[in-house]
Amino acid sequence: SPGYLQVTVTDQLGPVPAKLQLVGFDPSPPLRASADTGLFGDVGADATPYGIAVVDFIDRSGRSERITVEPGEYQLVLSRGPRYSVYKERITIQPGITTTVQAEIARVIATEGYVHADFHVHSIDSPDAEVTREERVAVYLAEGMDFFTPSDHDIRVDFAPTLEAMQVSDLIGTASSSETTTFDYGHFNSWPTTVDPDK
Repeated sequence: SPGYLQVTVTDQLGPVPAKLQLVGFDPSPPLRASADTGLFGDVGADATPYGIAVVDFIDRSGRSERITVEPGEYQLVLSRGPRYSVYKERITIQPGITTTVQAEIARVIATEGYVHADFHVHSIDSPDAEVTREERVAVYLAEGMDFFTPSDHDIRVDFAPTLEAMQVSDLIGTASSSETTTFDYGHFNSWPTTVDPDK
């Protein structure tokens, strides 16, 4: 019978996006078979590294969904990229019971005047990525990023509708870009680009 976990994360200003990880103590999680491989020989599509039982990305509400967890002893780790502190707590998940945690992280590095950005980003529109647009945005919010350019291979992608649908346009920015993929001369990223919806 599973147990459950629900987490609330705030900083000094209120609720914040965050990354949630549950690190298992032996014997949870169980050791996976070494033959469990996925795309490009990596670990299965939905698997996490051994020892990590759960990974979840909390949205701007600062509140996780109710997460189903195998009963056992875990270390809960909550983070929001290198500008913030990390919250750690040892928790016990019991069958049929929802464990609730109210955590606070703090901005520990002053970075006013700087933009934390990633200019080489792949997601579902690229042939070498499986991450949906919504998942890509959720991960960047949880890591405290301010800006990114979706440089998928040989396609121009506009993330503005995704940011609007997720109601996070005030938290993270984006510019359309593309990774031109030539096999003779290398790969080239360019931004900003225009997106023609008819092409």
